[in-house]
Amino acid sequence: MNWKKLVARLDDGINPIVVKELRQAVQSKFVSGVIYLFLLVQLLYLGIALIENDVNSYNNVNFYTGRRVCMILLHIMMFMCIFFVPTYAAVRFASERSETNVDLLFITTIKPWNIIWGKLLSAMVLTLLLYSLCMPFMSFTYLLRGIDLPTIFLLLLFDFLIVAVMVQIALLLACLPTSRLFKMLLALLGLGAASWVYGISVVLAEEFMRLGVASTIDTLEFWAMAGAVLVLMLTCLGLPFVLSLTVLTPPSANRALPVRLYLAAAWLLCGIAGVLTAILSKTQEAFIFVWLVGTTLLFSAAIWVAVSERESPGRRVAQTIPRSRLKRHVAFLFYSGAANGVLFSLLILGLTALAMLLIAIDNSLVRSWSAFEEVTEFCAGIAGYVFCYSLSAVAIRRKLLGKRLKQLNNSALAFLLVALGSIVPILLCYLIAAEFLRDEQGFIYWLNPFAFLVAWRRRELYLSFLLAWSCIMAVSSLPWIGEQIKRFRPLDENSKEQGNR
Repeated sequence: MNWKKLVARLDDGINPIVVKELRQAVQSKFVSGVIYLFLLVQLLYLGIALIENDVNSYNNVNFYTGRRVCMILLHIMMFMCIFFVPTYAAVRFASERSETNVDLLFITTIKPWNIIWGKLLSAMVLTLLLYSLCMPFMSFTYLLRGIDLPTIFLLLLFDFLIVAVMVQIALLLACLPTSRLFKMLLALLGLGAASWVYGISVVLAEEFMRLGVASTIDTLEFWAMAGAVLVLMLTCLGLPFVLSLTVLTPPSANRALPVRLYLAAAWLLCGIAGVLTAILSKTQEAFIFVWLVGTTLLFSAAIWVAVSERESPGRRVAQTIPRSRLKRHVAFLFYSGAANGVLFSLLILGLTALAMLLIAIDNSLVRSWSAFEEVTEFCAGIAGYVFCYSLSAVAIRRKLLGKRLKQLNNSALAFLLVALGSIVPILLCYLIAAEFLRDEQGFIYWLNPFAFLVAWRRRELYLSFLLAWSCIMAVSSLPWIGEQIKRFRPLDENSKEQGNR
């Protein structure tokens, strides 16, 4: 074997984005300063903790010093990894995505997949560098009593996955083609989300330390829950990754294909993981509820976004439409389009409802029926309100506004309808008949999705109203959906039809 050729082939196979990002990170004085500061803070705190422990050991022996010191070090590490690494990666990516440097992304032969993957991988290498500075200190806490090494390593692995998800979300926000003002708003939103994730991760780490998760590492329940958490974290990592690829893909292409293929695969994989976890562990329906709520929120948001998509395929997309009618009907669900996205989301939500019905029939997977009913009613209400308001926005734009409002504004119009439906009935009753306001679950609140969330006792009434409203909107939207299905044809067939006319 020619080793020089092998080394040359491996060198050519390295992602150039990773090489560029790591080279600039190594040469950056800011990154070096942050690393030195991170190391100095750990040294100072560990030294203070050791002196304090040595002083207090004359009176009594504290068997929880190691846990306390490890927790503080974990606080410091997670703060650096969650706030510094995603911010650094996002700022660099946003600068390359700006109008002045737009050629860096578009005048290149590098594929979008390699760009996003290179950015993510380089950020995770920087995270591993911070981990390498923190792991020796955290491992040393084992000698101070109160914590074991398997628990430390499990916490580091779990937090590493959290950092990877946050980095990918930051890259997604950075690659959005928006104005500078909107990017600043997205940055504030990202910082708020990072603060929330930081708090949740710290609370979970404290709970894991208290319970001693590593003591159950030889049980089937531990591996079932660990597998479910791993699948959930990888799913959360993959979704913003695919969405980032979609943003970098030209608008004339079929952007929806990778996203919907991923969503369908992730939905099926997470559902199987939730059922297996319920069978193999004592948590029962916990992961099933996570799957149900996540599916409802995700595909409800997909409906809200889909109504603003185009209603007819472009020339580039039409060239890839299958000629076979059967294949065409299946492919319709995976192509960009308003009706395409709505039908795809409704199909997944319908299959989810069918799965929950089967779970309800097989009561061995459910431990708390009250919680099961509460979660299913919540999910049904959320999906119903999003579906009704989204299709109502489409109907109003087509029937009343016409060409005065672009189709891209359907989602904004749906949001406006939610605001009007939540406020206007209350104002009218306040001005005309204030006695209706005393009934907090009265008909004036039926259009208000926020009132539904707190209507614990009369949710059945809200769901009955939503069922009737959904049926009306589904029937009235059939012509709109039928028109788009009719236009979903290969390019040559559309040309022949126009020629015959």
